[in-house]
This record gives sequence, C-alpha cells and structure tokens, in this order.
Amino acid sequence: TTVMSKALTLSTSTLSLVSSAGRQITIVFTARNAGSVTDAVEFSVSNPNGWATRILDQAYEIKKLSITSGQIMTLQLEVTIPSDAPVNQEYTVSVTASGLTDATLNFTILTRSEPTASVSGKLVDNFDNPIQDATVNAYLSDGSLIQTETTSTNGRFSIALPIDTTI
Repeated sequence: TTVMSKALTLSTSTLSLVSSAGRQITIVFTARNAGSVTDAVEFSVSNPNGWATRILDQAYEIKKLSITSGQIMTLQLEVTIPSDAPVNQEYTVSVTASGLTDATLNFTILTRSEPTASVSGKLVDNFDNPIQDATVNAYLSDGSLIQTETTSTNGRFSIALPIDTTI
C-alpha cells in the first residue's frame, strides 16, 4: 500500500474562454489536498502585463490557506481585463498553489471586441436650427460619465456604446 503524504491538486471545468476588453470575469476552480497531512498553501497568479487578478474564497481575497487532508476548497480567480487590451488575441493566466507540493492551473482567455449599438440624434434650437459644437454626454444608470461627443456642423452626433449598457 502506498500512502501519499503530500499531494496538492488544482482543477476546473473552464480552461479556455472568450471575453471583451474592459471586462471582469470570474473563473471557479478547486484546490484539493489529497495527501495525508495538512498543507499550508500559498497562491500566486501569473498574468499579462496590465491585467489585475485576485484569488477569492467567497468574497474575500486570499494569499494563503491551510487545507486539511482530504479537504477540497472551492475558490474563484477574478480577472480584470484592461480596456486597452488588444482584441482577437489569446492570453494565458496561471494560478500556482505552493505548499508541500506545487500545482499549476493555466487558463486561456481570448479577447474579442464587444458588440456595440449606436445612439444618434440631431440637436436643434427652438427654431429647428442645428446646434454646432454642443457637448453630448452619455451616462451610465449609476450617474457615471462613459462617453462624450460633440455635435457636427449640422447638429448631428453619434455615440457607440456596448450593447448591454444602460444609459
């Protein structure tokens, strides 16, 4: 009979996904101690330059956990893709758990451009004359400004927004 005193594994059902620049995504994964002793496990993430990542246990960010023999911890990798990330490109994000043994889990994220919809119109005065060089602001439903456009010589403007934006 072979007894494994040290055995740490990471697993997930999501190994590759598609997202848009500027989005925050969450990937669920598990850390399992299949060994016979409690393991103090430290987590680290390797991510593309400019990307923000955190490992969460429920709503709390973690760096190190104690995982008892046989215990399985469900964790989340939170990834924030910068809004200026080039699209149609694959990126790799890796989670490494280091304890008595090490385990690494790699995720591939393909960035795509986000579908947009246009909001357009014409600004006129009380006499139906176009208003040139007026500022048109688009705000999210929470009141934060997301885009500004200036009307053309004929008073027209057009604002392209992500399809799921509420203004």
